[in-house]
Amino acid sequence: MKKVFVSGASGNVGRAIVKRIAERGEAELVGGWCMEAGEDLGTLAGIEPLGVRAGADLASALDAARPDVVIDFTVTPVLLQSLRIYLDRNLD
Repeated sequence: MKKVFVSGASGNVGRAIVKRIAERGEAELVGGWCMEAGEDLGTLAGIEPLGVRAGADLASALDAARPDVVIDFTVTPVLLQSLRIYLDRNLD
């Protein structure tokens, strides 16, 4: 099962992705990054708590979660820095 990390987890699309991952059970949600650091990603998505909290710092959150894949729905101004962080960790 793929381990998935969602950047921008509290935005409209990010919440929909978190919800879909939880509903389908085809991947494991292992972390996320958004402005609501410390909040449960399930709660942010409007579903039951998932026991997975949003990280405050992208690099640290990725290191803790150790995902196979990152889905990024952040805003353009942070994307270039985020891509560098993903590449440093050999993430897709």
